Amino acid sequence: MVSFSADYRHWEIDRKLAWALEHREQFPVDLNRAPREALLRVPGVGPATADWILAARRERPIAMADVRRLPVNWYQLRYFVATSDHAPRRFVPGPMAGGESSGRAALSQLELFESRAARQ
Repeated sequence: MVSFSADYRHWEIDRKLAWALEHREQFPVDLNRAPREALLRVPGVGPATADWILAARRERPIAMADVRRLPVNWYQLRYFVATSDHAPRRFVPGPMAGGESSGRAALSQLELFESRAARQ
């Protein structure tokens, strides 16, 4: 039995997706290097799709176009897999303490009728 937190119990999502959302540190899975067990943890990938990926990557690297031809929901899958030409972000940085965003310069609002002398 796969355990998942109470946060996902009331959502209308399957258990595999709920498990993947709880274990985000294990994603994205590289389709060109991952073992069969890791491929089977990806939401939307079943045994037949995992076997196809394993067979296809012996011939050439798996690309995004190859995955889009599979009978899987690409819009769900794209966040959990990496291919030779697609790599999702590992995480989205949140705001730091103090309200500043991490790694970005502070932005200021420009005035529409501000004089040139004031801007320099």
